[in-house]
Amino acid sequence: MVPPVAPTARSSQAPDAPPTAQVLATPNPTAQPEWRRIARWQGNGDKNTEPFVIRGSPWRIVFTVRDPRSSTPRLCITVRTPDGGRVDGGCYRRDDTTYIYKGPGTYYLDIMSADQWTVAVEDFY
Repeated sequence: MVPPVAPTARSSQAPDAPPTAQVLATPNPTAQPEWRRIARWQGNGDKNTEPFVIRGSPWRIVFTVRDPRSSTPRLCITVRTPDGGRVDGGCYRRDDTTYIYKGPGTYYLDIMSADQWTVAVEDFY
């Protein structure tokens, strides 16, 4: 026989109400930091991405680049602040990952390439 369970205190929120902002902002002290994809883009040609927010440090950019016309693809990525300031960047000829050691903050990517590319931003928190 299972003993009866004592009733618990009722929440002032309706049963289907979303958690309050305070609950969402409370960090979990036992959670281990992990890589989280926060944005991904693909294209061919130049592009400025929309701004994104980084919470941790370091964070990274994971990318691929393909040149269907030849074997020499080229992808240039510059990390910028919303006012256009340059934080980091480089040019690459193969799939890779680059790490950024500046954060937290709001950034966007200035991507330059005539080739096919995918770019993802991953945050560590």
